[in-house]
Amino acid sequence: MELVLDRAANQLVVNGRTMCGHRRWEAAVLAVLIEGGHASAATAAGSSQIDALLSHWGQAAPLTRKQWALIWQSLRSMFAAAGAEAAWSARLHHPPRGATVGPWWWASRPGDRIEIVGSPPMASALPLPRLTGDADARGAAGICERFLVAQGLLSDGQLQAASDALTDDAAWAGVTPETQALRLLRLGEVALLRRDFVRAWGAWRAAADTTATCDVAEAYLGGQVALLEHRIAYAQHPVADAARILARVSPLIRRPACARHLEVDTLSRGLTLNVAALCERRWIEQHTGREPSTTLMAHAGQALAYWMAALFGFLVSNQHEQVQNMCSNVGYLFQRQCELDIDASAESALRWYALAQAWHNRFDLPEGNVWEYIFLGDFWLARRDVRVLLDQPASLGTWAGRHPGQASFYEYAARRAREIGEPRQIAHTALNLWRFSRERGQLAAMRQALAHLERTLDAHPDLRVILTAEGYSLPGSGRRAAGPRPAQPRLPPHHAHPAGDAGAVA
Repeated sequence: MELVLDRAANQLVVNGRTMCGHRRWEAAVLAVLIEGGHASAATAAGSSQIDALLSHWGQAAPLTRKQWALIWQSLRSMFAAAGAEAAWSARLHHPPRGATVGPWWWASRPGDRIEIVGSPPMASALPLPRLTGDADARGAAGICERFLVAQGLLSDGQLQAASDALTDDAAWAGVTPETQALRLLRLGEVALLRRDFVRAWGAWRAAADTTATCDVAEAYLGGQVALLEHRIAYAQHPVADAARILARVSPLIRRPACARHLEVDTLSRGLTLNVAALCERRWIEQHTGREPSTTLMAHAGQALAYWMAALFGFLVSNQHEQVQNMCSNVGYLFQRQCELDIDASAESALRWYALAQAWHNRFDLPEGNVWEYIFLGDFWLARRDVRVLLDQPASLGTWAGRHPGQASFYEYAARRAREIGEPRQIAHTALNLWRFSRERGQLAAMRQALAHLERTLDAHPDLRVILTAEGYSLPGSGRRAAGPRPAQPRLPPHHAHPAGDAGAVA
């Protein structure tokens, strides 16, 4: 089938026959499904998602069910007039009884030739965002101070205090919708780091409702609010939902939500790339031993490409903490490839860890997480070649952090993880400290680390499931407790980081 869509003229050319739509948006709606990658039930586009795009192109209000019915009826009739009604029915899909409510998807067939031309009219220029509705800057100064306090606490890993600062309703009275959306976004990130998924989802829904009704909030925060949904979903069910989340974020990588603006939102786009890379690495771990090495290497290459793109964006925008995080993630990708015997060397992983540490030291960044300690501790405890490399003078010259051959390395990581309060980091650091203490025969330290680990797993039973799926043998499980088994799936832990939260790094 040959199809040309002209969004500007609302015109379709089906198998050589040219027809004009009668409902203003026929060509634009169909182009959204095709160009946006909505090609399956997993990536289907709902009416609200399409409405958001149409609003930027001049549609004053969301389309009603009647209007949707007329648009689809008009499109079907145009295909029928070109003798292609069967082709229409074979490609446009929706759930049962979802013809007018969606979601919809367009499944192209081999041999289809589709061209999309013409830019739809853009909405008028957005007004400048404001912090408060006051005519002067006094209220705005107070709100700036509130954000300074909250962001500082979040950067320091003081999650409860940051949450309190963001939920003091009296302090946030009189702010604009876009400021409210930013507060809700930060509140959702804090709840996510604490694995308080009820509050995280609540904050996300409130932020999404705000961006849906405020053009300024949507323009500045829409991408980050959309990403928060995927970050929460990944943190809550990283084992079961990785494939579904990857399917949903892939269209955002091919065509970023902020593409209508002059500048790319490097932060949201970089974090979206990171989530996609995490899911690619999960795929590698799940399919090692079942897929040929060439296939595994292709997915590893895709993950690396995602992280390199994210790293470039963070360098452009001087997001130093995110640069450090991406370096750590690249190091851990090479570490997992090395552990799974997929064409990578320990030297590559250590070089990226050293680069992350150098970035941290150069810019005096806050120790908002301890994932580098977790990664490197895992590596050192499991592999003799890593110990040899780190004991060589050249390696010691590049690694500027604490040495994983010393108890202070694991003790600091465990103590800092408890100060931060992020349960997953607490579990990993306690397990690493237990492993190191067992190796050195330090029974008192073993018992203390085991107590922290068991308390954390009892308070968060889902972490036990995740650690087991990652290939860890836990103390008391009846098996020899150790690090991740190379032949088993291993989900890369998230860098629980203030700017990128549980979806930023790892």
